[in-house]
Amino acid sequence: MRDIVDPSRPKVIPGVGDPLNILGAKCKLCDDLCHFYNGRQRDASRKEVVPTLANLGGQLGAALGTRDRMMMVMKRLDELQRYLDPTYGESLELSDNVKLDLVLNREEQLQQQHQQLNKMHELKHVLDSEHISDAASLSDQLIQVANAHAQQEDAASRQAADINNMLDQYNSIVSFII
Repeated sequence: MRDIVDPSRPKVIPGVGDPLNILGAKCKLCDDLCHFYNGRQRDASRKEVVPTLANLGGQLGAALGTRDRMMMVMKRLDELQRYLDPTYGESLELSDNVKLDLVLNREEQLQQQHQQLNKMHELKHVLDSEHISDAASLSDQLIQVANAHAQQEDAASRQAADINNMLDQYNSIVSFII
């Protein structure tokens, strides 16, 4: 019986085994795991998982078969999935006129981007210069300069506040004298 080749059955890969036998072993393992909990066997009245799932699938199919609207949706499910796929719009082929209109509508933007790209190519030698590549080694000095700048800003703001206080005192003295 095994000598007859059934095209619907997958081919047996040497060293791997029959895929149906492997699937059956996995289902059996699933059944065994469902019947044992913390090392104890559950009650014997429980049914096996695979026949129960097959029965539920049949009942679901029968329930859907009696509803015309659901059957219409089920028949068009592949089509709905294709339309809902985010890549659906990308797969549509546009005519040459539509492509031309899209490019012409973006012509100014594309020209600006082209000019900016050319400018970047012209200035590339600046980015590749020794000064830019040495910038990483100057980070400690940059931190020191930034700290000194922050201290000087604080000192300048304190000095400005002191000057404003002195000017207020001067103005009050002058207004008192006059």
